[in-house]
Amino acid sequence: MAKPLTDEEFDAFRDSLCTIATGLYAREGFGAVTLRRLAQEAGCSRQTPYRFFRNKDDIFAEVYLRCHKLFTAYCERT
Repeated sequence: MAKPLTDEEFDAFRDSLCTIATGLYAREGFGAVTLRRLAQEAGCSRQTPYRFFRNKDDIFAEVYLRCHKLFTAYCERT
């Protein structure tokens, strides 16, 4: 049984999955981003991403939100 993650570990792994999803989307398109593929790229079990996201739409909602925040911050600086 896996040990419980700290809040920091949880957030860091969730960030990692978002980064992986963003990279896959940029290189290979929307169809390449699956929870199974995220698990493969992250080097974890196929079920692990489901601890962090319900489904592919949930991942893309988070990725979109992060990109929007980055773009907003950029616009505010310029």
